[in-house]
Amino acid sequence: MPFGNWNQKQKPFMRNMQDLYMIKITLPLPSKHLKPNRRSNTSHWPVTIARKEYRGWAYFAAVRVRTRDHPWSGMVKCQATFYHIINRRRDGDNANASLKSAYDGFQDANIVKNDSQFIHFPAKFEVDKKEPRVEITMEKFNG
Repeated sequence: MPFGNWNQKQKPFMRNMQDLYMIKITLPLPSKHLKPNRRSNTSHWPVTIARKEYRGWAYFAAVRVRTRDHPWSGMVKCQATFYHIINRRRDGDNANASLKSAYDGFQDANIVKNDSQFIHFPAKFEVDKKEPRVEITMEKFNG
């Protein structure tokens, strides 16, 4: 039987069906200027620059992982996991709000048609002393 052990010896050229409906994007932690409850002692320019920069990072990260079936129609579940250097109590609502520029970048990259399609789950917080980052997992919701 020449095709008996094909799946065990070779990797198929197509992605798993689950991979078509779920993507994970890793970004650096958002700047302090993107936090909604920050103190604004300076002008608006640092905030504007930080928004554009973070939106661009999200765009290029999303372009690398998008597939042919994008943009997704319907609702998309979003789960953000923040990896900080120090273990301390964090505010999940402010953490999710600081990712608004990233979600705009995902829309620019045609992951979704409109960023109002995202269903935001509460943020998770973990500790990683070597590589602080945020991982955003998006899953197409078929319900």
